[in-house]
Formats: sequence, structure tokens, C-alpha cells
Amino acid sequence: ANGELRGFVRIMRDQTAKKQLEDTFAVQARSLAAANEELKNFAGIVSHDLSAPLHTICGFATVLLESSELADGSKESVTHIRENAHRMLDLIKKLLMYAATDGHAS
Repeated sequence: ANGELRGFVRIMRDQTAKKQLEDTFAVQARSLAAANEELKNFAGIVSHDLSAPLHTICGFATVLLESSELADGSKESVTHIRENAHRMLDLIKKLLMYAATDGHAS
């Protein structure tokens, strides 16, 4: 009645479950980030291992196509070989670009 403070009340809520969930999410996020980095490294290694022989195939196919000794029917087959090797190289390039964007399409 005279304005003096007699005490106070503090209302608290148990935040343990929320904190545990946040900690679990943080651990999983770090784990996913590490796995994503490993995947990027793997993609780089695999792309190199696949690209090198495909470039060689394209080069040899071009040499064969420029050769006058190749029969006409064979030229069509070698053309298909070269075109498909180029398609595979393009696919590898696109996969690496996709991985570099962390899986987000641009």
C-alpha cells in the first residue's frame, strides 16, 4: 500500500529439451558439411579420372576421322564415338558445377 517492494516473482521455463535439440542439429549440420566437402573432393578426383581418358578418346577419334584410310561406314561409327565422349565430358562438367554450388541450381 505504501509502495514498498515486498518481493518479486520470476517465472522460468525448462529449456533443456530445446537446448539438446539445438545441439543435436548443430552436430548434424557439421557432419553434413564435412560429408559435403568429402563429396566435392571425391567429385574432383573422379572427374579427373574420367575426363583424361575421354579427352584421349576424342583426340584419337578426331585423328581417325581426318585419316583418309578410314572406310566411310567406319567414319560414322567413329563420329558417334567422338560425339558420345563429348557428351560424357559435358555431363562431368555439369556435375562438377552442380557440386560446386552445393547442390543448388543456379
